[in-house]
Amino acid sequence: MEFKKDINDINSIIKKEELSKKELIDLKNEINTNNKMISLLKESLEYKEEEKEEHKQKNNLFFSTTPSGNVRVIEELESIADEYYPLFQELFESIEDGSFKGIKRFTNNNELKGALEVRAPKVRIVFTKLSKNNYMAVTAFTKKLNMNRGYIVPIKLKYLEYKKEEKKMKELVDDPDFIMKNQEYKEKLYSLLGNKKKKVK
Repeated sequence: MEFKKDINDINSIIKKEELSKKELIDLKNEINTNNKMISLLKESLEYKEEEKEEHKQKNNLFFSTTPSGNVRVIEELESIADEYYPLFQELFESIEDGSFKGIKRFTNNNELKGALEVRAPKVRIVFTKLSKNNYMAVTAFTKKLNMNRGYIVPIKLKYLEYKKEEKKMKELVDDPDFIMKNQEYKEKLYSLLGNKKKKVK
């Protein structure tokens, strides 16, 4: 807007004032410079919009189940105080949009090879990549700040349990029925996370 205003002011001067040839050339050069700046700004804005769209990555979220067939993260969240639900929702959404909030890879631990963790204050979700844009949520839990490394043990057990089914899961990521079932799981998950009635200490 400022550049356009300058151009209008210069055009007004050209029309009203008696100018020398040099002054006229200088003013027209200034108009050209302002037009170039406008053009560069438009290109920059368009690029940022395109970049923004590119970063709106949509990942598909799948859910591991317990031996009894329940969705593990839902089962776990049902026993967690709902005050943490907004943070869990934020983490699940970060997997879906590709921002991966507070992401951490488990290192120096062969049993957790391939496992990833997204983190917010006191809450964690462990997940793994199935294929491009496809991720499996394995377990969700709260982690006290003073908790020692013992919290790794239950993660290992759940992750190793999932790994037994991983090959099958990778083969199913394009299966319409499997996709639909996991969409239902996701809807149930977000419905739970939006429900703030239950308090568990």
